[in-house]
Amino acid sequence: MGSLNAVTELQSDTGNVSVKTGADGHLTIETAAGDIDVQLGMAINHFSAHTATGDVRISAPLKFAASPVRIESEAGVSIDPAFSTQIEYDGKNATGSIGEAYLEDVGTDAARGFVAKTVEIVARAPAGRVEIQTKGWLDSLGLGNMPKFD
Repeated sequence: MGSLNAVTELQSDTGNVSVKTGADGHLTIETAAGDIDVQLGMAINHFSAHTATGDVRISAPLKFAASPVRIESEAGVSIDPAFSTQIEYDGKNATGSIGEAYLEDVGTDAARGFVAKTVEIVARAPAGRVEIQTKGWLDSLGLGNMPKFD
């Protein structure tokens, strides 16, 4: 699925759900059997994901802030060390916050009409893993094999 910019609810009985070009607004995804893979945008307010048997993968820009973060996963939680985090994980539940409020750095993007926000994340994958990684806008275009210039 492409970009989402509204209050959106996606449901699937079986199969994977993927939102790869950015999600803004309020996004809820549920699947009984399948993985959830989402690229969050800077103007997302709330993200909720539940998969009964799959994994949840969340990609977000480096200048990203999430609080509160509530994750349920007995198979493991992985958060990119590039984010500053204050997460406590007891082997089943992880709670806390990710990143810092970067509003002063980001400010208003007049071209798209949004202000960066602190997002609430709720991710439940009781039988799977939950991973939160940083992924920049250029990476989201799928140009990972392009040469890097210093």
